[in-house]
Amino acid sequence: MKNLKLYVVALLAAGVMFVAPSFIKAAVMVQGPTQTTHPIATTTTDWSGALPFSQFDPALGTLTEVTLTLSSNLDTIMTVTNNGGSSSSGTIKTELQISVWDPSKAFSFLGSQPVLDIIAPSRDYTLGVGGSYTSDLLTASGSTTRDYTDSSILSEFTGLGSLSLSATTKTYSLLANTGGNTTATQVTNAGADGFITYTYDSAPVAAPEPSMLAIFGFGAIGLVGYLWRRNRAVQGKACQGKV
Repeated sequence: MKNLKLYVVALLAAGVMFVAPSFIKAAVMVQGPTQTTHPIATTTTDWSGALPFSQFDPALGTLTEVTLTLSSNLDTIMTVTNNGGSSSSGTIKTELQISVWDPSKAFSFLGSQPVLDIIAPSRDYTLGVGGSYTSDLLTASGSTTRDYTDSSILSEFTGLGSLSLSATTKTYSLLANTGGNTTATQVTNAGADGFITYTYDSAPVAAPEPSMLAIFGFGAIGLVGYLWRRNRAVQGKACQGKV
């Protein structure tokens, strides 16, 4: 009986030794999309502002990809004036460009070109000498999504605080004119919003290997069977002794 107890203890110890070390397994996780903590409110262009984003907590694992989505809405009213001595005609529209970059770096990891380029609907006009045309209120919107895996960018977005991206606008009056001496102006309002998504490898998680569990399980089943048969044999001998 003593040897049997030692066998049971040894089997349990072996199970812990073989199963516990195999608990390591990581998983690809996604956090977000999470909105910027301070969207830029709609205001008259041109403006400069900031879009702050909460950083990725390194305690969750290893950051492998950052997905940044930026969007904007605009409204505009355009005015065309013919200052020449002859009639003029043409088309006018408003273009809004928004650039975003990391001010802590000497370069823009979002590229040298504007992140967003939004063009409002166009309007046609025909003006006599000294004539002027003012459009109705026109609206437009746009968005862009970009993925980043460069280690320098990932490190910028990793931490326990926030990363604030600078944003600026440039607004243009696009005029295609024939005749006269025509000038164009616009009054445009726009805002900016952003969402960020973090893709990362999670920290190691307890996940026992099925093969190790199976081996341990078969051993336990065998031990139970052995104990059952041994107990039956002992009971049989006891009964024979009483006859």
